[in-house]
Amino acid sequence: MLLSEVLERYEVYRSIKPAGRYQIDRSIRIFSEWLGRPADTEDLTSDTVSKWVASMETAGRYAIVSVREHRNRVLLMWRFAAKRGWSKPLDDVRVISKPDPMPTSWTLDEVKRLLKATELPDFDAPIHNSSANMGLYLRALIRTAYETGLRKGDLMSLDRSQIATDGSIEIRMRKTGWGHHPRVSAETMALIRALPGRQPLAWPCNERQFYYHWNRLLGKAKVRRGCLHQLRRTGASHIARDHGLEAAKTFLGHRDPLMFRHYVDQKIAKPPCFLPPSIDS
Repeated sequence: MLLSEVLERYEVYRSIKPAGRYQIDRSIRIFSEWLGRPADTEDLTSDTVSKWVASMETAGRYAIVSVREHRNRVLLMWRFAAKRGWSKPLDDVRVISKPDPMPTSWTLDEVKRLLKATELPDFDAPIHNSSANMGLYLRALIRTAYETGLRKGDLMSLDRSQIATDGSIEIRMRKTGWGHHPRVSAETMALIRALPGRQPLAWPCNERQFYYHWNRLLGKAKVRRGCLHQLRRTGASHIARDHGLEAAKTFLGHRDPLMFRHYVDQKIAKPPCFLPPSIDS
C-alpha cells in the first residue's frame, strides 16, 4: 500500500486540517524522492527510515527542526498503518538530537522598569476579592521571584511560616519534591510582611485576571513580553556570571548540572566576545 493511500485512510479516521494534510503529504513526497519512487508500507523499516533521516541531516538542505518534523510525520503514518496490519510494527528510528537551548532573560534594567511601573497610579488599587494593594502585591511578587528563582506555583503557595526573620526560606518544590532553601533581602521581606494572609503571594482571583494585569504591567513598563519564569532566568544568569554555574544550580534548586542550559542566558553569563587587534593601521 502506498503511503499516499495510508494518508487517505488516515483522513477517514482522524479529523485533520488542510494545512496538516499538506504537511504530511509533503513529508511523504520527500521520502519518496529519496527512494526514487512512491513510498509504500514495505519501506517502513527501521533501516530504511533511519537512512532517510540521516540523509536529510547531512544534506544541509533542511533545518534540524524540519528534519524532525518530516521524521515524525512519516512515523505517524507508520504507526497508523502498523495498528491496522498494513505494515510491520513500528520500530526504533534514528533520533534527531535537539540543539542546545538558548534561554533569554530580562536585563536588570527591564526588571527595574517593571518595579517602577508597579508604582504607577494604574496599579494603586485593591485587588479584586482581596484587601491587598495591586502595586504592592506585584512589587513583592517580582522581587521575590527575582531573588529566589522560585517557580510561579511555589511563589504563590509560599506560607509565612516558611519564611524566617532573616529572609531565608525553607520550601519543598512542587515540581520535583526536593527541599530548597532560597532567601530574600530585607527590602523584599518588608513588602511580603505588608501583604495580608498566610500565603501573601497567592493570587486571589482566577489565572486569566492575573495575566491580564501582568501584561498590562509589561506594557506600562515597556518591557518585552514574558512571564515570571523570565525572572528565574534573570537571577540565575547573573549568579552564573558573578559566582559560577555551581552557584546558579544551587539558586535554581537543580541537581542536574546540565539543566543550567535551559535557564542561564549566555549573553549575560558569558564574558563578552572581543574583537582581535585592528588590521586597519
